[in-house]
Amino acid sequence: MKNAFSLKKNMLGDSLKITINNNNIRLVDTLLISLKSLDYLNLAGDSIFYTDTITLIYREKGQYLSSAERYKKNNFKLIFNKKVTGNINIEPQSFTVNNKWFNLEKNETNDTLSYEIIDDFISEMDTLDFVVKYSDEDRKGQVKNFADTLMLIIRKKIDFKEKIQDSPNKRKKPEAKLVNYYVPLKYELLNDSSLLRVYHVVADWQEKTKYRITADSMAFIGYFNHFNKKNQYEFSTHEMDYYAQLNINITNLVPNFNAVDTLQADTLRIGLTDSLSLNKVDSAIIEKPSQFLIDNAHKIIGKANFILQLLDEKGRLIKEYQLKEDEDMKIDYLPPGKCTLKIIFDKNANGKWDTGNYLKKLQAERVLIYPKILEIKEGWEINIDWDVGKQLIKSMQEGD
Repeated sequence: MKNAFSLKKNMLGDSLKITINNNNIRLVDTLLISLKSLDYLNLAGDSIFYTDTITLIYREKGQYLSSAERYKKNNFKLIFNKKVTGNINIEPQSFTVNNKWFNLEKNETNDTLSYEIIDDFISEMDTLDFVVKYSDEDRKGQVKNFADTLMLIIRKKIDFKEKIQDSPNKRKKPEAKLVNYYVPLKYELLNDSSLLRVYHVVADWQEKTKYRITADSMAFIGYFNHFNKKNQYEFSTHEMDYYAQLNINITNLVPNFNAVDTLQADTLRIGLTDSLSLNKVDSAIIEKPSQFLIDNAHKIIGKANFILQLLDEKGRLIKEYQLKEDEDMKIDYLPPGKCTLKIIFDKNANGKWDTGNYLKKLQAERVLIYPKILEIKEGWEINIDWDVGKQLIKSMQEGD
């Protein structure tokens, strides 16, 4: 049969790979092959050939379930010996379901199936009995069906504590106990304007008071119909003298670029080159620096949207505000500590700081840091004036 096989030797010539190209031959389980190859040349120069007949038997690798593991109460895993080609059906035996009770995730080779139990009633069961039904198709197109019965058990850890009894002759001293009495409080849930999944609890909070927030089960339902369990959160407020107040007078958010008329041309070139995505400045523009900045102000400040952030000494965000224009701000209830002020020039008005893009020749959005670290102390009221435009022009002069 012509072109039924293709042969390929390795570099050393001691190994031969035979590839079957004919589909009919591929379906044959047992092949009888006769090999003939040049062995050596004798002294008379005759070719001596090596001949051999070999029998090749192909054994089909059947599908089977290698292992099953319930490693968490709401997670279990099925591992097969090879890629699963058909559908997997799970039929519960120890419980009944009326709707979808799990989410399925497969690995890249499709031989490991991970299940997440999304029904809390089922996940709380110690033992899950079910039948796994699957099929396998061999190279001849024959389909075989399989069924495995599984019992998945989750082990719960129980701690036993020994009760130690006091001596009957030892008299106990009365202990004073603090009892907290909670009364209902009127509140309002307000959706965050920028973070749609964040809600703020607004109420008439009092100083030096302990509060408890209780979220009953199924109070919140997620996109995939997951709901919360009952939880309680307790917190306390300090007295008013503990907190500080920060008053910020922010001016010149949109800078007055006419103020750069007296700048040196070379100095201005450095600032422009860094600020405008490394674009070169021609000599005609350098002669009128203020006109250049006014006409291209949108390249620096974007759509005049600004993000004011208050950060602690570890760089963690304390508060954030979206600004459109100059504003005299008051920030209340600040805890003691050191903090920093930062303004982001939000050019594309997406409400966050964007990094640069080298391929598109775009620099990161400009950021200004207030030149002094603010030290917040208990009961203080701090007043600062921040001329943003003046600091921006100065940073452009210095090539920042």
